[in-house]
Amino acid sequence: MNKLLAHTMRAMGTPWVVDETIDLHRAQLLEAVFRHSPVGMALVSTEGRFMTANPALSRMLGFTAEQLQQLTFQQITHPDDLDKDLQLLNELASGAREHYSMIKRYVHHDRHHVYVQLDVALVRAHSGLPAFYIAQIQDVTGHLAERRDLMERLRLALEATEDGIWDWHLHQRFMTVSDPWQTLTGIAGTAGQISWRQWLRQVHPADRLLVLEHVREHLTGVSARVNTRYRHRHPDGAWRWLSLRGRVTGRDARGRPVRITGTVSDIDDQIRTEQDLNVLLNHLPAMISYWDTELHPRFVNRTFLEWFGHDQVHATQHASELLEAQIFEPNLSRMKAALSGAHQTFEQQTGPEDRVRYTRVHLVPDWRGDEVIGFFALGIDITDLREAERALFAQKELAHVTLRSIGDSVITTDPQGLVTFLNPVAQRMTGWTLDAALGQPIETVMPLTLEGRSDALPNPLRLALTERRIFDMVPGTVLRSRTGQVFSVEDSAAPIITETGEQLGGVIVFHDVTEQRTLTERMAFMAHHDPLTGLPNRTLLLDRLTDLTRPGTRRRAGFAIAFLDLDGFKAVNDTLGHSAGDELLRQVAGRLQGALRDSDTVGRIGGDEFVFLMPDLQDAREAHRIITPLISVLERPFRIGTNDICVTGSVGVAFCPQDGHTADDLMRHADIAMYRAKREGRNRTCFFKPEIEQEQRDRHQLLHAIRSAVAAQEFTLAYQPKVNGRTGELIGVEALLRWTLNGQPVSPGVFVPLAEEAGQMTALGQWVLRAACEQGRRWLASGRRLRVAVNVSASQFRDRGFVPGVQRTLADTGFPPDLLELEVTEAVLMQDLQQANQILKDLQHLGIRIALDDFGTGYSSLSYLHQLPLNTLKVDRSFVTGVQDDGQRQALLRSVINLGQSMQLEVLAEGVETDPERLHLLRHGCEQMQGFLFSPPVSPEHVTLYL
Repeated sequence: MNKLLAHTMRAMGTPWVVDETIDLHRAQLLEAVFRHSPVGMALVSTEGRFMTANPALSRMLGFTAEQLQQLTFQQITHPDDLDKDLQLLNELASGAREHYSMIKRYVHHDRHHVYVQLDVALVRAHSGLPAFYIAQIQDVTGHLAERRDLMERLRLALEATEDGIWDWHLHQRFMTVSDPWQTLTGIAGTAGQISWRQWLRQVHPADRLLVLEHVREHLTGVSARVNTRYRHRHPDGAWRWLSLRGRVTGRDARGRPVRITGTVSDIDDQIRTEQDLNVLLNHLPAMISYWDTELHPRFVNRTFLEWFGHDQVHATQHASELLEAQIFEPNLSRMKAALSGAHQTFEQQTGPEDRVRYTRVHLVPDWRGDEVIGFFALGIDITDLREAERALFAQKELAHVTLRSIGDSVITTDPQGLVTFLNPVAQRMTGWTLDAALGQPIETVMPLTLEGRSDALPNPLRLALTERRIFDMVPGTVLRSRTGQVFSVEDSAAPIITETGEQLGGVIVFHDVTEQRTLTERMAFMAHHDPLTGLPNRTLLLDRLTDLTRPGTRRRAGFAIAFLDLDGFKAVNDTLGHSAGDELLRQVAGRLQGALRDSDTVGRIGGDEFVFLMPDLQDAREAHRIITPLISVLERPFRIGTNDICVTGSVGVAFCPQDGHTADDLMRHADIAMYRAKREGRNRTCFFKPEIEQEQRDRHQLLHAIRSAVAAQEFTLAYQPKVNGRTGELIGVEALLRWTLNGQPVSPGVFVPLAEEAGQMTALGQWVLRAACEQGRRWLASGRRLRVAVNVSASQFRDRGFVPGVQRTLADTGFPPDLLELEVTEAVLMQDLQQANQILKDLQHLGIRIALDDFGTGYSSLSYLHQLPLNTLKVDRSFVTGVQDDGQRQALLRSVINLGQSMQLEVLAEGVETDPERLHLLRHGCEQMQGFLFSPPVSPEHVTLYL
């Protein structure tokens, strides 16, 4: 008999009767885990005596299992650790803790100490009283030795640096200092001990208050660390600059600092260099300063002082005191950004309007490793530059007006029409250079025709010279260049006449409108065509459809409009990307155009929807004859890159006039018929009927009602008992969703898919889970411990907040996790097996049971089933119904039951309705059942009566 299991069963008040195969198997499994675990494990009585211990613990402590059973843990615990251990055990027994962990020392059999990581949990008896403790013990002696070795190496590394180290317990008069510290300061201590007052006396009198203030600010929490520079007198009388750093390394029980540790470094050479640099910086015309993280100035040059009218600045002053309010307040956010590590460059304007000063400012963060300790500020006076730019801008504006006047082609002639000037644009368009064109007739340099004609057009400049007035170009005028290029041109010509009326010549100004005309034509095309496929778009189709349905032009023979929607197009976009989807649409459009009659029109109105206008069609038979070839062209695979893509089409058809007289009615009715084809299985054609539209309205009303019902929580739950088919004992219930609309029950097969479509299943599933847990808690409060099963929808399972929501619901309702069973179908799990596996593990970690619902109706693949953490296998009713009369079904059912049992899963058969079905299941080892033979889904009150 397994000792470990026996202890556990006796402690829980359970009779030790193991005559079931599953109990023996569990005992053997528990014994194997306990015995072969590499981690020490033990059961310890409430008095501290070892009840049983595994071999790993015996090896760790050097005692045999029999020797340990003669001992208490108090006898082999290090005295310094015993009080803490006993305190935590008392908290565990009182219920203040569920478990505890600690590092402690055991005394080995040979008397050396073993450091262990101890984890203890309490097992309570059925009465609620403590029964025994379960302890897990892991040897961490080696890890602690490595840690001590690391600390020793760290100490040696610090001593090897040139920085001095100091350590001050604040309640003591002496500091402990390293040898480098004594060398740097020139103060010799006894055994590394020196009086802090002795050190302070060597600090320059002008720096003492600053050093003490930095220390005080850190000790009071104002600053994160001590970080300051000061002058120190060496025994030879010389002052040297040192850097003092440190931080609090110890606090008392009330959180007050009791110890501070740090370093001291020689920065004398650095300071001397800075002083030399200051001389240079003070003679630069730029304003230069450095600011620490508290916006105190660490350095300002002479230009800064002159700029802001200061004689000097102090390190204790704040930027708000040194900068004018009109500069400080707008730039505070920029200074904070620089302190966060972002380089800032900006310009600012100061002073009255008659004496404006412009400055370009750079704020450069000062990084020390991964930390910004301040920023540099550089300000440059760019007032003269801005004034020059303003003058230049005015000149450029004037030049821009002039250039715009002659920006088009310009040609001038004398009074006889002979060319006297061409600007560069005119030279490019005519193909004539200025030298070659001089003295040539305007008609030679600028030959004009009308678009689409070859005969010459009178030049408007010749007309302007003749009639002494302005002439515009004729619309559609074309200029043929000397190089053979053709330009569409427009504008006007005018005579040049002096104030005395003398005609000096003429000028013609024109510009190229070729692209504009092409763009206009292209825009006109794009306004009525789909840019991806080149097919007519919704606008053009509606125009043509409106023309066809206009009373004065409606054809007597009637016509048909068909909507085609590609089946599976979304999968192409999701798997191959939108570029592949676009290419597929282009190829589909090409095939559809090739299959049309000359009189038919196909257009794309968006997404993967195509519309056909088919004149002279009056009934379904004729429409089938025309539409079937259109559908058949989609049967051949489409080649997209290296992939062969197969798609089908769902088609909806409406006829004019029987299905509508307006464009809107016909479009809507064809769309409704197409969606009916989708719902009936896709890859088919459906013709509009009035009852389809009514079904559509009913469907929308039902969708609206579902949304309202979810918001108002107008649903109820019924509970179908799960029983032991041999004894009739109730072993649990399954919560099933019910809905009544206008006093009539709505089938779950109707409203559940609609709730999924409406995006309401996640909210509805959360309500079902909470309501079921609340009911289960009520049964538990009345003394009835029932396992409650809740179905999980696909959308609810994929929701990111699913597992946290389940955990929150259990916490809010107080329902025990081990009494909750979540039922998930194969189809839901197979959408993303890796993600599903992780979700199921998270749920089981909470203590929740998982059932695989409707097994055998989906994938039913062993390649995934063994990977999933499951507790129950629910056999679909299709395996059960009439099984006693069907040999093939009997073999399948037997295989499913054996499969579940071999995987150590509970097996439950659904849909048991007859006693022969029950007996057949019992003969094959399946005792858990559910079905109308025992009870239909009932109210919670009827469940209580069943009990």
